[in-house]
Amino acid sequence: MDPVQLPPSHRGLILTDKHGIIQSCNMTAKHIMSSDTLVGRPIKLYAEKLHAEDGRLDKLDETLMITFGSGTLKNDLEQIFNQIDLKIFAFDLDGNTLYSNHAFSIAFPHQEKNIYSLFKNAQIALPALNVIKHARQSISTLINDGETNQIIQLTPIFSDSNQITFFMGTITEENNTQTLNHKIKQLQSEINQTKSKSHEHICATGKPFLQFNSPSMKELNALISNLVNKDITILILGPSGTGKSTFAKKIHDESLRNTKPFVTINCSALPENLIESELFGYEKGAFTGALTTGKKGLIEVANGGTLFIDEIGELPLYLQGKLLELLQDRTYRPVGSTEVKKADVRIIVATNKDLYRQVEEKSFRKDLYYRIAVAVINIPPLSEHPEDIIDLINLYSLHFNKKYELQVQFTREVKEMLCTYEWPGNIRELEHFIEFLTVRSYDGKVEKKDLPLEIIRHYETVKNAKSSTNTTALSISPHHLSHYEDSSLIDNLSLSYDEHLDRINSVLIKTYYDTFKSSYKVAEKLKISQSKAHRLIQKYCSK
Repeated sequence: MDPVQLPPSHRGLILTDKHGIIQSCNMTAKHIMSSDTLVGRPIKLYAEKLHAEDGRLDKLDETLMITFGSGTLKNDLEQIFNQIDLKIFAFDLDGNTLYSNHAFSIAFPHQEKNIYSLFKNAQIALPALNVIKHARQSISTLINDGETNQIIQLTPIFSDSNQITFFMGTITEENNTQTLNHKIKQLQSEINQTKSKSHEHICATGKPFLQFNSPSMKELNALISNLVNKDITILILGPSGTGKSTFAKKIHDESLRNTKPFVTINCSALPENLIESELFGYEKGAFTGALTTGKKGLIEVANGGTLFIDEIGELPLYLQGKLLELLQDRTYRPVGSTEVKKADVRIIVATNKDLYRQVEEKSFRKDLYYRIAVAVINIPPLSEHPEDIIDLINLYSLHFNKKYELQVQFTREVKEMLCTYEWPGNIRELEHFIEFLTVRSYDGKVEKKDLPLEIIRHYETVKNAKSSTNTTALSISPHHLSHYEDSSLIDNLSLSYDEHLDRINSVLIKTYYDTFKSSYKVAEKLKISQSKAHRLIQKYCSK
């Protein structure tokens, strides 16, 4: 067993076992005994020296402690005071300095015998001594040395007759909530500036961070901000190309796990027989062709960080049970291993499929669905927040001009045309199209003639439709109107009240969505939330 480390002191300290064999000692004991090899020797060899040094023996259970030497409590306290950063001093009623520790001496190298003169020369005002004498308690005052706020505290010391004999003083750096908050804000500002310079609006994938200003997307960003530091599983839903992976990365970057890895696996991009080994890893010899050293899975690679499972709807049914175990118990087993491993990862999953329909079709586990749908984020298609298209055009134009060292400009007319297009491929389609227009420009300008005929015709159709009518009222087509007048809506008298309402709601939502093509507009016209409109559209218009 290693010997106990004894503290430094002006007195020698020795510990022995019950047989008197020295087990440990401090440096002072070695110095007094003129020996560096005290440990392991009998204490009786040093009896004469201990007697001469006023040795004292105390029994602590089966251990003996011997203290000796000419040290005093005063010496020990001075040593302690000289080893701390707190500035300590003492002076009598006339201001004569009685004591100052090492930290105080460094702060005031040109010391004077009188404490009043010392502080006056340093342009520091001491707390009023007459107030201390009257109140007979400690008094503090705040000073500033140009860099930090410091507090001087003076405390009266009383004699046995209850008279003030001298004053003890301390000087310490201010440590209050206001100061800490200021430092935190200053540090956060520096971090934000560093991020701005280093990222230049570029995320880890090399793409610009998406910027949205439409009401529906601001609402979505507010939801994400509320979830980033709640370490729960998140399900991201949305059509292909809406930026699900970018939102997942945003959640990771803004969470407390942002210093750890962000790891992605796309279930639709890997053969079924490789997903398990990529996700969970494998032991050596687990299967034919396996590496002889085995391989870490992406779960282990993402340890401490975030694992993003994209296109989870493509995950084979036989692997869904292993993923459920990971989500519930934070444990998993590599392929070919009997060892259960712990996983410290946050799971974010995404899909463009209707998982609930897959549950009904028995192609997706119901228990897994409810386990991943703890927090659900619905990302609408770009056509439902067209207000963001102009910002995305400007963002991608700037990005690709920097990437290819170009200075291509998009005319106002081109931007207007691109803003009216529906973009069935969503943000991904828009991004690739802006890149294509940027690199193929011959004269540094993108004009109407550079656009595909499909986009030009769509723009002209929309423009003509707007000019032909000045009303935005809902126009119900004869086809939809016939549903309201048709008794077939209530021809089945065996249906319940709720079932009849469901059929009427179906006609209503389909009518509005066919007319406005946007859940945001449907929500605005029906005076309901955008998220509710999105759910109703998914329910009645995706069948």
